[in-house]
Amino acid sequence: MKASQDNPDANQLGVGVNEEQVMEAVRKSGFPLQTLIANYLRTDFVVQEEWSYMDSDTGTQRTLDIVASRRIREFGDKNQPFVRPTLNFLIECKQSDLPFIFFMTATRPWLRNFPFFAGLGKESVVVKTDDDRSTWSEGILRALSLEEDPFVSNAVDCCMSLSKCVRKGKGELELSGPDAFQSIVLPLVKSLRYFKRQEAPPATARYFDLHIPLAVAVIDAPMIAAKIDNNQSSLILTPWVRVARYEAVEAESWLDRTEIFGIDVVHKSFFETYTQRHAIPFALKLAPLAVKHHVEIATGKGFIKGMGADSHSNIEGRLKPR
Repeated sequence: MKASQDNPDANQLGVGVNEEQVMEAVRKSGFPLQTLIANYLRTDFVVQEEWSYMDSDTGTQRTLDIVASRRIREFGDKNQPFVRPTLNFLIECKQSDLPFIFFMTATRPWLRNFPFFAGLGKESVVVKTDDDRSTWSEGILRALSLEEDPFVSNAVDCCMSLSKCVRKGKGELELSGPDAFQSIVLPLVKSLRYFKRQEAPPATARYFDLHIPLAVAVIDAPMIAAKIDNNQSSLILTPWVRVARYEAVEAESWLDRTEIFGIDVVHKSFFETYTQRHAIPFALKLAPLAVKHHVEIATGKGFIKGMGADSHSNIEGRLKPR
């Protein structure tokens, strides 16, 4: 094993431990994958490794492998808008020699909380109109007419549950039950919630950061989608799956008592494609629309002419400040 120039003679491996054993332990830990992903993101993002968050169940401090942030300025906002779009990746890295299995849904779930915006004073834009006394509460995505964007609606198949293969005896495999959920989905959902609390603006704020935090698990292991069509099971190698996670929450309105998150699980060899062809283009599409409607988003108030007669088509194109 190589040693630095000032390494003391006493700093050596002990008897029975060799470099290959140590290297294998490091590889299995996931640390090399974390370093590779962090180094890749540093080209365009501000990267923090071992980002700390509070576990909402235990009240203890935990860490996420990577949080990366990039203020979206490509559209050239010359003036200072009330809303400043920022793309964030919250990333957990996992390595395994054995495959992860994703049980795909027969129908696509509605991921109401995907993407999970943070940093705003208002969660929606309350719209009034000239031909109806009603008001409409439009979420940010719908207000910007991005609900049907491919990244949000149909770019990838969804699953409700996942598992990981483990060895059972000689030459046999079995599924690990809740291990994959507890090591991937649960930490990412908790970190999303903590990120939102951390970025919550003060009540007196006039300027807001519109964060788009995407929770991503980067996997260095075979990824297999398990599907059932016409009572026939099939296994398909796939590089990207979106895991839907339903969470019950306490809220006054019955509409807000369930949150539905989307967690993107991406193979390490597909991560560049995921970022460059899917996630970043979505953020670049959303950012100029958010700046165009920065007053409506910042105040949570908007006006749309003729909303009573037509409350569905071209919401973004008709949305004005109120």
